[in-house]
Amino acid sequence: MKKTIFIILLLICLIPSALAAEFSLSDIYNSPADFDNALRFGGLEEKMARYQGQLSDPAALKKAAELFETYNAELEKLFAYAYLSHAADTRDSAASERLAAVRAAAERLDRAVAPIKAELAELKGVKLPDDGTLRELAESLRFPQELASIVLNADFNAPVIVRPDGTQASADYSELIRALSGTDREYRKTVYEAYYSALKSHRNTLAAAMDAHIDGRQRQARLRDPGSTHEYQVFFERYQLPPHSGDILLRTVYNTLGIYRRGGVLQAARLGVEEYSPYDAEPVPGTEEGRYTYDEAVKLILNALAPLGSEYLTIAERILNSNHINIYPANGKMSGAFCMSAGSGIDPFIHLNFDGSLNSVGTLAHELGHAVHFVFSKEETPALTVTETAAITNEILLAKYLLREAADFMELNCAASAYADLISSTLYNQTRLFAFERAAYNHILNGGTLTADKADELWQAISEPFRSGKLIIPDNAMGAWSAVPHLYRDFYVANYAFSVAAAETFTRLLLENGAENYIAFLSAGGSQPAYDLFLDMGVDFLRKEAYNDVVSQFDDLHDIIERLISIVTTDGHVRPNEENVNAA
Repeated sequence: MKKTIFIILLLICLIPSALAAEFSLSDIYNSPADFDNALRFGGLEEKMARYQGQLSDPAALKKAAELFETYNAELEKLFAYAYLSHAADTRDSAASERLAAVRAAAERLDRAVAPIKAELAELKGVKLPDDGTLRELAESLRFPQELASIVLNADFNAPVIVRPDGTQASADYSELIRALSGTDREYRKTVYEAYYSALKSHRNTLAAAMDAHIDGRQRQARLRDPGSTHEYQVFFERYQLPPHSGDILLRTVYNTLGIYRRGGVLQAARLGVEEYSPYDAEPVPGTEEGRYTYDEAVKLILNALAPLGSEYLTIAERILNSNHINIYPANGKMSGAFCMSAGSGIDPFIHLNFDGSLNSVGTLAHELGHAVHFVFSKEETPALTVTETAAITNEILLAKYLLREAADFMELNCAASAYADLISSTLYNQTRLFAFERAAYNHILNGGTLTADKADELWQAISEPFRSGKLIIPDNAMGAWSAVPHLYRDFYVANYAFSVAAAETFTRLLLENGAENYIAFLSAGGSQPAYDLFLDMGVDFLRKEAYNDVVSQFDDLHDIIERLISIVTTDGHVRPNEENVNAA
């Protein structure tokens, strides 16, 4: 499928700052006036009407498809320009208006093409390309997701708290992520409790938004195929994976939860606490913000990606040195990170909130993986699991490089912990979200309503097997589901879990045998169904063996962490007289 609008979002921290390295959008449109002119779609209806009743003629059919492709490519550019402008400053009303105008233009294009689509329905085996893009832009289907975004961002009533350095901050999601990676336990607790207390006041609105979103998707699925479900259609059509892949994923993850729970026990031992809360799950000395400059991060990533070969590195360096990366946090800037293609041979754009932490270095590697993949795929947009695998492979190459190059026990502790967190958050936590999303869909499909209380009940039941005996979850954090925007993206969370499994296997193979097959995987783009591409690389998501490499690596990392607990102190120092202990 060519030139579909494609956005990859990965939530990371946002720290208020006056500094921002902004990208230039002039490679898309020279000015807002050029954007406005393109938005008009001059003569759209008349041009499309020329081909009504003519489509049985192969030449007319070809021209109609080319015309639609041209408009769709322009729509992709329009959306990229508007969305990137909005992300740079969500307070900019003009940018918000441009985004709304693009969606209106998408609906106009959809209406103009509707008569041709009806005619094509009578011609077997023929359809215009990419009707999914317009459906995704439809305002009515996006509204619940956008409502949730407004509540969690612009209208989130975050209380003001005082940081350890005496400065004030809002206890929003950005500050939460910032605090969770720090070593000050009391501050972690303060921000965690403040954030979730504020979130609790929005739970009814967020539950109603999710209920509307799921109900709308279910209705859409029934209209398309009364005998099918939305999950089945999404897996089969959009993700191009056997729908039962989700069952194998859930079964495999639940069967290996002992390894996941072991990580919680080790973290409690590392921190020296009998019981620990979710705000204790992440801190590892040496990984916190400010550890790396952006230039240091770029150098580290390029060294880690060296096994991918000169062609890959050349493209990566070109993108890193372009004005297509918005690097630093700024007031009003959208939190998180994503990579976006504007199509038409334009290098992709990367939106970051780089804070110098090891996590933000990994995020840059991830988004760079998306960007280079766009270039290799030559605008043949692949399915989401393929694109996420391309990004997570970069993260795993970085993790293995840090593990391999660790110069002492402290660096080894950082590398092993960060690598384990990557697998924990991507395989296990995303699968937990997938299980919750599926439970919510099934509840509504069976006639129920997703109230806030019901959502809390489903989340608690699904989360219980993931808890180690030492993990205590505060009452006000039972509604953690409501803070996850990806739950409005149609089982998108499952893609992360599939992808980290494939990426672990791909990384092992390319380090053993070279990157030729992997580069071919990237270059294939969307020319083959995703499942076939993975089979060609030796990964079959219908078999539990697809997860052997990533689960084994997760277990090995916990072995390293366990040995280091007696050597590296909770503040990141090596215990006296034990420097020569054989820990690794």
